[in-house]
Amino acid sequence: MAGTEIKSKAVHFLSLSFLLSSLTGCIIKVDTDDWDWDVDHHQHHEAVNGDIEVREGEQTGDIELVNGGVVLNEGSIAGNVEVVNGTVKLYADVQVESINATNGSIRGKENLQVIHDVGTVNGTIRLDEGTEVGTGVSSINGTIRLQGTQVSQNVTTVNGDIRLLDNTHVLGDVIFERSDRSRWGNPSKPVLEIDSTSSVAGTIHLHRDVQLRIDDKAKVNKIAQHN
Repeated sequence: MAGTEIKSKAVHFLSLSFLLSSLTGCIIKVDTDDWDWDVDHHQHHEAVNGDIEVREGEQTGDIELVNGGVVLNEGSIAGNVEVVNGTVKLYADVQVESINATNGSIRGKENLQVIHDVGTVNGTIRLDEGTEVGTGVSSINGTIRLQGTQVSQNVTTVNGDIRLLDNTHVLGDVIFERSDRSRWGNPSKPVLEIDSTSSVAGTIHLHRDVQLRIDDKAKVNKIAQHN
């Protein structure tokens, strides 16, 4: 079920490349040389290419971007953030509905609040101390590095590493899905690292070979080997 879910997300992300981006309450830096900084930018914008920045303490709706980066400054609030080709950077005390990227990394600073999920296809996810994710975190081909983070449901990957550090607590499962790369011979093994301060309340499901670096003091419920 988890594998089907993250693959369907990949298809959904790619479909964004055929859409315009509909935005409210943010700054679209398509060409800063021509940008009129005296205009009120709290209005509807459409863009495919360019960077999007939400100012400190401001609030916006959903963000959908095809080519470019998204920056949410400290204390800002947004809806669902979806990017096809580009990175997402979120500073301290940001609140969002969800964050998803196809080809790009997601970097969340302290006390990030995500109501739903965080996911990438080809890109790393790094979340810092005080972050809370309401559902799950997933990646197909990128490292997931969680520090001082609480995830209410599952952390899932196919080919990436998962690192749970500095009092990170996963209330659901940790899942390494089966990789199609296994048909090609001996693929490199991803790493599961859990330090002494972190925990997984559910089951660690291994549908492929994984290097386990689990500290003896880590709180781990069960490991299920499926391959």
